[in-house]
Amino acid sequence: MDSFEAFAVGRLSLGALQSFMVPFGYGLVDKWFAPSQRGTGTSIFNSAIYIGGAVASLNLLFTEKLGWRTDL
Repeated sequence: MDSFEAFAVGRLSLGALQSFMVPFGYGLVDKWFAPSQRGTGTSIFNSAIYIGGAVASLNLLFTEKLGWRTDL
């Protein structure tokens, strides 16, 4: 990223596009899991959302050490 504006556009685009993924994910759980197993599928999907957020928050450590321009 060369500027804050580019970063802001990228981040806003990411947020807008991610908003479509949760309904799509629940639709996949509905199609891939039998009705008796949909609770398990939904639990796995929901857990992945929060685990991904926790792992992504580790990015703060890299940002603190290296700065936002050299972040992984």
